[in-house]
Amino acid sequence: MLPLAGCQSAAPLPREGGAGNGAAVSGLGPALAGSIEAIAQSRNRPEALARDEVRQRRLLASHLPALLAEATPPRPAAGVAQQKALLNPAELRDVTPIMRTRVTPAGLGRAGIGLPLVARLPAPRDPNAPRAGYHLPATLVAQPGGPPGNTPERTGSRVLSAPPTERHPSRTPSAAAVRTTTCCEAALVDPTAVAAVPTAYGTLPVAMDLLAPIEATRATGVRTGAAIANLLWPGHFRGEPRIVFLEPFQPDKTPLVLVHGLLSTPAVWKPL
Repeated sequence: MLPLAGCQSAAPLPREGGAGNGAAVSGLGPALAGSIEAIAQSRNRPEALARDEVRQRRLLASHLPALLAEATPPRPAAGVAQQKALLNPAELRDVTPIMRTRVTPAGLGRAGIGLPLVARLPAPRDPNAPRAGYHLPATLVAQPGGPPGNTPERTGSRVLSAPPTERHPSRTPSAAAVRTTTCCEAALVDPTAVAAVPTAYGTLPVAMDLLAPIEATRATGVRTGAAIANLLWPGHFRGEPRIVFLEPFQPDKTPLVLVHGLLSTPAVWKPL
């Protein structure tokens, strides 16, 4: 069981090859279509958009195990065509859904469809890895099965209420709620590589939260007063000098090494 935002928990991540013929949870397809439509219609109204985003995040979080299984193994789906931007849930140790929308520094957040997550890799044997392991940004994107132009059938209400499990996101859908027909397509994506996807209601941005993985890494989270203490009592300084990466090394990127001053700590780089 894994801790989630808002004191919730999720079922273990699926293993490789665990995907079936689609996330098959009763009622999810129509409710998901309604939530996407609501976000599309409220794009120019910030307050309404934030409300509709939260509703979709709760909907996706309540069916998280089934949707992660649908995203395993990774393949282009749910409007996502970039194979390199797909993450494999089977390779992750756990995920933490970000349930609430919030104001983030410029460039670190984006409103849109999908459930932003903090994806944690297993502790690697990497001397440059943070002690808490790598925490990566991810977004679970899900759409009703079939081409984006086909709108699933819905009842009279514009936005359908989610199944009862939405009120208790920590519960895994019961067997009685599962059906055999394909409901939805899902993909776990890198939101820095996938900015938008086509839907039945036009091309919509993919939600992104880059601040949460930085906070979860705790690479800059040293104790208060550490800078003064290390200056006055350098013999008590704990730990070896090391270079810490915030993500696994990627050969196509140029590393930027930041070195703090004498009366300082790595926390000075958090705003940057």
